[in-house]
Amino acid sequence: RALFFEMETRQFSAAQLLANCDRENCYNSAEKEVVKFMKDENGLDISSKVDVLLRLLRELYDEFSTNKAIISILFGALAQVSTVIQDIAASCRELMSSAVMPDSAHLTHLVQLQQMGVSTLGDLIGHLLTPDNVTIVAAMTMAEVASTICDMLSMSHVIFIVCQDAEKVTTPPVVAGVLLKSTFNFIKVISGLLDIIDLSQLDDNVCGVSKVVDHVYLVGKVTLHCEAAITVTTWRTMLKTLCCSKPHLPPDWSIHPIIRELCEAVRIKLDMCLRLAVQLQAVTGGNTTGQEGTLEFSRSVKMCRFMLNFILKLCKEFDMMLGCCVTDIYSLLLIILCSVPPSLTGVDLDTKGVLLQEINVSIMSMVHPLITKLCSCGQFIHTVTSGEGLGADQHLAWLICLLLTTEAFSNMTEELQELCMSCKQDDRSSCLLLDAVFYATQHCHVELCHPVCLPMLTSNGQLPIRMMSLCDYITSRLAAMILTLPVKLFHQVELLLLKYLFSDDLYSSLLAADVWLLVLRLEPAELRLHHITVLTGLLMTLPLSCSFITANLSSLINSMLGCLPLELQVQFIEDHSPSEASNLKLWAIIDLNNIVVDLRAQMCSVLGKACLVVIGDGLKESQVDVMNMHWAVCSLTKWLTGTPGRYPSLIRVILDLWSFAGKLDPKAPDNHMVCLLVCDVLHLISVAMAMLPIQEVVQVLIQLNTMVTCSGQANSVLISSTRILAQCGTLNVPDHLKVKFIQSIVSMFHHLLSHAHWLVHHHAAEAFRSFAEVTSYVEDLEKCIPTDLCQIIEDFLNKVPFRSSSDGALLTRDATCSRLRTRLCAIKELKQLMSAQRDEEKCLQQMESSVQCCTRGVSLLKQGLQELQKSQQATPLPNDVISQLTLFHKDLYSFLSMHNINTEPT
Repeated sequence: RALFFEMETRQFSAAQLLANCDRENCYNSAEKEVVKFMKDENGLDISSKVDVLLRLLRELYDEFSTNKAIISILFGALAQVSTVIQDIAASCRELMSSAVMPDSAHLTHLVQLQQMGVSTLGDLIGHLLTPDNVTIVAAMTMAEVASTICDMLSMSHVIFIVCQDAEKVTTPPVVAGVLLKSTFNFIKVISGLLDIIDLSQLDDNVCGVSKVVDHVYLVGKVTLHCEAAITVTTWRTMLKTLCCSKPHLPPDWSIHPIIRELCEAVRIKLDMCLRLAVQLQAVTGGNTTGQEGTLEFSRSVKMCRFMLNFILKLCKEFDMMLGCCVTDIYSLLLIILCSVPPSLTGVDLDTKGVLLQEINVSIMSMVHPLITKLCSCGQFIHTVTSGEGLGADQHLAWLICLLLTTEAFSNMTEELQELCMSCKQDDRSSCLLLDAVFYATQHCHVELCHPVCLPMLTSNGQLPIRMMSLCDYITSRLAAMILTLPVKLFHQVELLLLKYLFSDDLYSSLLAADVWLLVLRLEPAELRLHHITVLTGLLMTLPLSCSFITANLSSLINSMLGCLPLELQVQFIEDHSPSEASNLKLWAIIDLNNIVVDLRAQMCSVLGKACLVVIGDGLKESQVDVMNMHWAVCSLTKWLTGTPGRYPSLIRVILDLWSFAGKLDPKAPDNHMVCLLVCDVLHLISVAMAMLPIQEVVQVLIQLNTMVTCSGQANSVLISSTRILAQCGTLNVPDHLKVKFIQSIVSMFHHLLSHAHWLVHHHAAEAFRSFAEVTSYVEDLEKCIPTDLCQIIEDFLNKVPFRSSSDGALLTRDATCSRLRTRLCAIKELKQLMSAQRDEEKCLQQMESSVQCCTRGVSLLKQGLQELQKSQQATPLPNDVISQLTLFHKDLYSFLSMHNINTEPT
């Protein structure tokens, strides 16, 4: 007590005073005297009390550093000082939360906190650590030291909050800044004190490991929104504490709260980065050198990377607790991938600009290692493959996460690999991971349709050497994964690829074919032949009605055949000899250019003879097998295309076929097959026209005119007829046949150009262009065109961009996009009607108006898209237009499905 009251004036030291007193009684009552001194009204303000107490404690420690009782008093006093400062800080927060308190009150309390002893307290603890850390360790139990540290951290936590609150009011920022800096320095001192604690000796009854970790986390949590230096220092201290305390944490302790807080902080920082990037690009056009805001942008990007890297380190250190954190980290990754290109809903940044490059290097490069680490957790595999809870704009991000999962497949444990390849019940062609990739691809049609480039995600923080398209990236990742699978799973993969090869979704079919072909190229030659043989056998068993499946399979077989070396192509031809009529179905779809040149001529000769035999036999029969004739005519056409020349012996066969085709009834039960055979014959005639006598050609054209102008003729026949018309411009017709020739040509062009179907009209216009460019009958060209279509055909021939029929003005791309945006806004009423309605009766009542609105909206939308298509400009659509189109398409599909309407026509 004498020391307290005579500190300012006494001429003796603490040692001299204590030498004349009963030390034991002094030690026993010292802690009580400290508390009493801090609470009594003794003429000193709280700041002076704290200052006196801390200077006294330092003096005592200097003279009695080996005395356990003095050390105990010292640490007890530190805890008391911490409590007092927390009380003052709490009062300061309460004052700042009151709107009626003047700024002077805020300032008074902040200055009081600043002068009270945060700096002095830090100096004292630093002084304690300087001489000999072993002294403190010997004098105190670890639990007592840890308890004092927790008190200091609680005090720092409150002061940080006070500083943040002070920034929101009109308090001079200098005061809050000084207080923040002194507290930051204090945290660094506490970090040094943490280093001397032996966590294995902590007593849970006094202060356990989890209490220390939780107090460090409280400080770290509040510093996430402070300056970067404070955040980095605090969280590095936390990481060091977590790693050291890992073996001593209680079983019920979880890393989840820390991960969740970091994920939320990354979201906030990322949003700030993107806003700054958009502002900088708008102001500077991408040249950010020396611009205001550039430094803040760079700091925000680096902080995002620091926090993502911290999450990654926590995942590696506490991998056993990873399951509870999967949802938060996965959601964060989806947000990151949705925020920047190639996502169509992300911010509109220049893909070659320095801003996006900096984001890719610092932030996007962390996605790959994070997913690689998450792939060691079965919970993540279930989450990423389920695709549940995804927004309409998150399918591309989901797809990228799935592809990065396939990239990590080879490093997974055997148990996790089996989980990824697990089948659905009673479906051997399914696979949890690969099915998810194909399903996600089906929801990314817009991204696949546009020239989207995806950075090759790397974990070393460097920019990619080259850019890779999304289609290439999907194909290469799936092929790489399939090649790492054990042999026993190949059959399952083959069934899965076949399932998607035959899918109604075009992009799934193309993806399955590309993946299969890439895998085939990397396999031994014998396995390639095996794959082609299996697919060929499947093709031969398919009915003709499966035209879509046949087309996909044919394309894949042709691509595979080109990968075979000479000796294996010889074996394939021997196994499927073209001389056998049963194999004509196969050779009708084979592109002869995929056959090695040395084999092509010999094989074509055998194929031609077999086709002529089948056709000759078919023409003689009373009941013609239309299907066999179809395959034979297709194969004969391929033969003529592959080996051009004059074959007089074929003329009679071709004319007989044409005569036979003219007698077919297009309204027969097998109407589809009849039309198909007629189209085949027309294609054959267009290929062989040069070898036919001119009088026979004119006769064919006269008969063709009758067929084309016939009411209700199939569009496929009309389109096939344009192939013949396109080649008629070079014909040298004798004078006695000119009239009939010109009449037939004029009649057919006039009919086809005025046809209502857009595809027929387009092919007719292309054929007319080819005919008009070389014909000598220039004076008759005008007769071929309907009067009301003259300007349109003239513009088509001159390659003039589409002109609006309303005002005749040439539409610029910007104007067209603007009109398209207007049309998209006009169908908002439709989108509202598409929303899920719980009242079924009300839903049915609004059905009629919904359909009317749908018809109007889709009609306007179609017109706008046609204007864009005819503008003949290849630059991509603006992101906002693409986004609205994508969302509208999905809403429309959901609406139709909800009312059990067939969605295929959409």
